[in-house]
Amino acid sequence: MKYSTVKTSLILILFVFLTIPATAQYDGSYEDFYFVRSVSAQSSALGRSSVALSDNAFSIYSNSSLLVFQESYVASYSFSAPFYVVEDASYKFFGIGGRIINNFFIGISHLDYDTGLSFRQGLTTLALAYQVKKSASLGINIQRFNIWYGIIFDDTAPEVTKIRSSEHYLDLTSSYIVPIQLQFADEVSLLIGFTFENVFQQSIDYNKSWISLDTELPSIITFGVNNKWSWNNLSDFFLMKNISLNLLAEYQEILRYKYRTRFSLGSQLGLNDYLKLRVGYFTQNINEYIPSTNEYSLSDFTFGVGANIPLSKFINLNKKLILSIDFTTRQRPLYTNRVWRNSGTFSTVNASLKADI
Repeated sequence: MKYSTVKTSLILILFVFLTIPATAQYDGSYEDFYFVRSVSAQSSALGRSSVALSDNAFSIYSNSSLLVFQESYVASYSFSAPFYVVEDASYKFFGIGGRIINNFFIGISHLDYDTGLSFRQGLTTLALAYQVKKSASLGINIQRFNIWYGIIFDDTAPEVTKIRSSEHYLDLTSSYIVPIQLQFADEVSLLIGFTFENVFQQSIDYNKSWISLDTELPSIITFGVNNKWSWNNLSDFFLMKNISLNLLAEYQEILRYKYRTRFSLGSQLGLNDYLKLRVGYFTQNINEYIPSTNEYSLSDFTFGVGANIPLSKFINLNKKLILSIDFTTRQRPLYTNRVWRNSGTFSTVNASLKADI
């Protein structure tokens, strides 16, 4: 596939963006679901960078077009807890994806946010990615956002009224790898990622006899780059056969909303393909809420570790099978810098299987 195909595809995405009519302003609903945490420990440790990060099955959620640059089949699970002072609250993610035919890849995932109370949110993703050529890919996601909560109207005779609602929306994703030739590194590349979530600016509504609400869902544009450096066959360098270094930067903008604009930086050091050391930083403007609608800057440093275990070497498989474990912990993400600073830390742990069958 020639470069003109990639150019045409990018122009088409831009055209869709420019021709979408403006709708009501997004009011910050579901911020704790969309903007407070990353779905993977790897992304969270790298300053929440994700759209230019090949992150196993987590890429189904963050940038589905990246599926084509990974192993043939991937499966991932993550668990993150707690959430503020609600110790029973948690985020859980599961995804699986792989090649279906030729240059087409498919993935399905589910992200669940359980408050431990009578409120729950979830996002189910069906993703299709196409490898335009060896260095370029495009993806499309069909998302189903679900909410569930219960309301008690009478404390003297409590009866929980359950409210359920869901809405579908569309995401567009793309990735492109630029090889770079440098004398002081064996391999150098630049991965560029772009995602446009909720392209048609859908909203979710609850229609009951006693309540009728129409709440905007966020439309999110994210652009990121990942500069990877690799040095191979370093047998005399402190027992290291290979070393890799990833430098990431990412920008995220929420359409029709003046808050939650985010800028992230991240760095990952890989040792022998087995150990990953990560650090990152992010900053974003948020609604302080105290006082109301007062803009404030929230920033934080992040860190984490990861390990790759080559299972195929232990069980004598001819095909590649790798188990990845990632972990991060940090100050609980806040809506504000002015209150709840002593709310403790939260941790995210995830596991992934990669297979080349």
